[in-house]
Amino acid sequence: MARRRNRLLSALKKIFLVLLTLTFGYLVVLTVIVVGAFEFSLSRWPTLIHTAPFSLKVGDDLLETHFIERLRRLGYVEKSGKLSAPAQWTRTESVLDVFLKHSPITGYGIISGPVRIGLEGSRIKFIRVM
Repeated sequence: MARRRNRLLSALKKIFLVLLTLTFGYLVVLTVIVVGAFEFSLSRWPTLIHTAPFSLKVGDDLLETHFIERLRRLGYVEKSGKLSAPAQWTRTESVLDVFLKHSPITGYGIISGPVRIGLEGSRIKFIRVM
């Protein structure tokens, strides 16, 4: 009886080791496939990280929204005169012109291209797509 029990335990131990080896092998292969796919994808296409949209409305205060700081942080360049390309902005006493970068998101009131923001002090008086 003890012999039979020892054989059964030995067989269960071998089965457990085989299953453990197969599981480990499967995990290694799966990891190689997933990591390889991501590495290939990341080296082939650029990675874009988008943040939550930022909205402005008539009546907002540019100083309170830190809008100018946000433009600078996002890589917008201050220009004098007419805007000719995306990621540029210019300001006079009563107008802020911003040439918005292209947004891959369409709809939801998200726009691209030049925008004129009329100012009364630091408050937004109007917003127009040019």
